[in-house]
Amino acid sequence: MDTWATSSLTPQIVCGWEEDPDLYERTYPMDLRPQGHDIIRTWLFSTAVRSHLEADTAPWAHCCPQRLGARPGP
Repeated sequence: MDTWATSSLTPQIVCGWEEDPDLYERTYPMDLRPQGHDIIRTWLFSTAVRSHLEADTAPWAHCCPQRLGARPGP
């Protein structure tokens, strides 16, 4: 089973897809997706493809890849 099966639907689920049509209409697509750079190929891509297939739109207006790592020392 694909472990990204439901996590790729996170924007739809958070916005009330199939649960709250009014909330979904007002909040989907989302504005911003913070994204770890290490999982762009899997999570970001899977989410974008699922949104395209399910809603024929991008799941968010902007994506902000973030760097993970230690802060420089003093």
